[in-house]
Amino acid sequence: MKKGTVSIISHTHWDREWYLNSPYTNEWLLKFFDSLFEVFEKRSDFKFVLDGQTLILEDYLDELNKKGLNVEDYKNKLKHYIEKGNLVIGPYYMQTDWKIVDEECLVRNILYGLKISKEFGRPMMIGWLLDNFGQVSQCPQIHKKFGIDSLVVWRGAKFENDNIKSEFIWQSPDKSEVLASYLIASYRNGMRLGEFKDIFKKRIESEYEKLKDFTISNNVLIMNGYDQEIYPDDVLELLEDVQFENIDVKQVLPQEYFENIRRFKEKMIKIDEILDCGKLISVFPGVVSTRNYLKIKNYNCETKLIRQLEPLIGMGYILGQNIYIDRDNIWRTLLKNHPHDSICGVSIDDVHRDMEERYQVIEKVTLDGIESSLSRIIPLIETDGDSKNQVVVFNLYPVERKETVILEDNYEGLIPVDEDGKEIVFERVNGKIILFLQGIKPFGFKRIYFNEKEIERNKEDGIKIYDDVIENKFLLIKINENGTFDLYDKETGKEYKNLCYFEDEADAGDEYNFSYIVKDEKINTLNLKAKIKIVEKSSLRAVIRIEYVIRLPEKLEGNLRSNNKIDLPIVNYITVEADSKVIKFKTFIKNTAKDHRLRVLFPLNIKTNFINSYTQYDIYNETTNVDDEYYKIPDKVKRIVKGAREPFESRTKLTKGLIDFNDKSNGFAILTKGLYEYEVIKGNIIALTLFRAVDRIAKENLLTREGDAGPNIFTPEAECLRDMIFEYAVIPHNCKIDLINYYALYNSPLIIVETDKHRGTVKEDLGLLEVIGENIKVTSIKPSEDGQGLIIRLVNLDEFDKEINIKTLLSAKKVFKVTLNEDEIEDLQINDGRITINIKSKEITTIKIIYESAEMDLEKVNFKILNEGNFYEDFSNYISSPLVTIDDVEKEKERAKKLFDLMISSKTDLERESYNRAYLEAEISYLLAKRTLLELEKEKNKDEYESFLKELEEKLREIGYKLNLSRVRKRALEMVEEYL
Repeated sequence: MKKGTVSIISHTHWDREWYLNSPYTNEWLLKFFDSLFEVFEKRSDFKFVLDGQTLILEDYLDELNKKGLNVEDYKNKLKHYIEKGNLVIGPYYMQTDWKIVDEECLVRNILYGLKISKEFGRPMMIGWLLDNFGQVSQCPQIHKKFGIDSLVVWRGAKFENDNIKSEFIWQSPDKSEVLASYLIASYRNGMRLGEFKDIFKKRIESEYEKLKDFTISNNVLIMNGYDQEIYPDDVLELLEDVQFENIDVKQVLPQEYFENIRRFKEKMIKIDEILDCGKLISVFPGVVSTRNYLKIKNYNCETKLIRQLEPLIGMGYILGQNIYIDRDNIWRTLLKNHPHDSICGVSIDDVHRDMEERYQVIEKVTLDGIESSLSRIIPLIETDGDSKNQVVVFNLYPVERKETVILEDNYEGLIPVDEDGKEIVFERVNGKIILFLQGIKPFGFKRIYFNEKEIERNKEDGIKIYDDVIENKFLLIKINENGTFDLYDKETGKEYKNLCYFEDEADAGDEYNFSYIVKDEKINTLNLKAKIKIVEKSSLRAVIRIEYVIRLPEKLEGNLRSNNKIDLPIVNYITVEADSKVIKFKTFIKNTAKDHRLRVLFPLNIKTNFINSYTQYDIYNETTNVDDEYYKIPDKVKRIVKGAREPFESRTKLTKGLIDFNDKSNGFAILTKGLYEYEVIKGNIIALTLFRAVDRIAKENLLTREGDAGPNIFTPEAECLRDMIFEYAVIPHNCKIDLINYYALYNSPLIIVETDKHRGTVKEDLGLLEVIGENIKVTSIKPSEDGQGLIIRLVNLDEFDKEINIKTLLSAKKVFKVTLNEDEIEDLQINDGRITINIKSKEITTIKIIYESAEMDLEKVNFKILNEGNFYEDFSNYISSPLVTIDDVEKEKERAKKLFDLMISSKTDLERESYNRAYLEAEISYLLAKRTLLELEKEKNKDEYESFLKELEEKLREIGYKLNLSRVRKRALEMVEEYL
């Protein structure tokens, strides 16, 4: 009989922030690395995987520095073990969430991870997706373009019940393939193997027998590790002493495991889709809308960094200016907010408070960088005009565009004209000036001069407003009494009724999953009479203000919504522009209620069972039908999988900001800024989630999830009791427009600058770069990592291969096609300023252009960045449900006491450790709840608050450490229960 193989990989999965924030968990790294070094010193052939991330190393060195220890000595020790192959690090900077963050953030996470890994020695060139909450379709291509052709994955894998295999080929939409290992029995199926010596052999043999039929290679992978294990498990001593009869057992590194299974590649099944299935292990679909205020802050910071600062530095480079901004520091700070437990919003409130502080820092430093970059570019641009100050509008996306902008009118009596002296279409309204700007050059700028001379006004077909109707050349909109609107698309003749109403329902879930209640009555605005007012009325644009106050149950009481009602205000601004098909929304809400989900709905009378949604580097087409039968799994699989699972298909789906519903003739698209969850509900109504309000990291056994997802810790700030602003837009269309271009421009804001009159070397409006081709999305324009060129990254979102052109105004020395790591692949020709490249369908392509450098001295000029005129709502008169009450605190205190008593009376080790873990979670929950209550009342109880804070830090340090040990101990006892 042919022997089987068992490959043991020793590792840890390190959640930097979760049930404690990083100042506490980083302290554990000192003990962890001391323990790891001890094992290495004892066993020169011990091998260990450091969770695929390098942020652990940065945090460790920071902690050493805080303790006054010699950082260089420990850094050299790390380098020694990495070079020897004992310790493998990278390829990531941190364990990100792949669904929520910008596609460029996914690239930079690997870029920085590899860069830092090389500083310590060498990176592990294996993808390591142990605990990410689902994977996007382009994940294989992103890895492949970094030279990574194999990856380990746990959550999201889709298999038919009769063909679940631990090895498979995962293919991206561009046909890139990686060899993947699916962890059917989790990343902890061999945790603490060496600790339980008496059953060491039995566990390995049993695990092999359970899993061998799920392999193609007959090579069973045993993962020897768990979350934040401070004391690595030494399995080598026992492996040397124990003899196995029918299996070869050895400790390996991931690279060795993949080398062994690669020869079976031809027999492996191929998966060619997004991995978002929770039937075998939860993907926690609710995280996409948990703490949406964080997602929106993250979106805003990503936009300023990726779509403003970096392109400006690139523009400066083309114009001969070597602009230095410490982007590395900004990027690393942003990426520290992207670990899956952080950006998904599934941690204690303190973690997310820290994140908000980081976002404030990122926003300030990025804005400083934008101003610094402009200070090197604006002096080059000659300005003139009768006014003391002129305006320069920067378009940082490489297509020509037209936009309507609104500014404070500081130019009274002056007429805006372009560089040729032709009047720009404008109108003055309520102390503001509205400008319709045409021909804003691609990746360039347009100057606006303000002159005194009167000239004949240009006439444009503008907006018509009469009674409750607003009309432009594309659309006719009728505003209804309930605040919805009916829409007539002039191009297609299609009508839509009752668009944009709000609907609220109970949410009995937690930070991981939405969960409904059985007897819920949804509350919507269809039967309300809204306050409607046209607040801006001109030929160029109209803005309608729609106000509601919804009466909602204050919270959940058990499984029912409370009888006590509370007012929740909504103000929705709808903007229609004269020359645009896009209808824009800005929705102001003060959330005053708890335990609910609020969505905005668009009923669409379009007959189709499919919807297109943009995810990172892909337009993903999926059915609107659900298949709950697919989520049933056989008992032989149930006994193997470890962890929570979703028992039926999630009704909500992921978008990265573009949803398109069409029947090939009529289409309706929704664009969003930082809103990532939608659902197609019965009757083809699209529901866009604005926020979910919940109060726990995790609860047990929801109606939408089976099993234990995480700590049961009270998180009142996840109720989102705050003012929030949501931005989104809709586009009715004829299925012939370039939606990708609309989407890209909606998310690429102009930068508008007012500057003084000055001379400059650039005498005319310029477009420095233009990308020509439909359904092409440019995702990055940035300085190259080596500082020697300009990087342009784009993706072909068409279903077919195509040729595209990049036009560059100024002469370039060299052009290369490069990898995502910016290594040169091939030289590209440039003819008469035009670069022609062939791009496969759904291929991500990166181009590096090297320009002549001729930096010049600059005169200092005065300028300021102008903000477009904006709206503001004051909801201070509306009273929210209390964030925390004394009853909440007492409940957590009583829960901790009950759990402690149950722990003391427990009869088995596993029962005792289960209650101990729950008790320690409840203790943290109680302490944080009390802290929050005292914060709210600190003006009355200042001394008590300050005294409590002094004690809190040490208590959290002590209890958090105990909880970590208890979590490891409980999971280990669960794993060995059947053997004892």
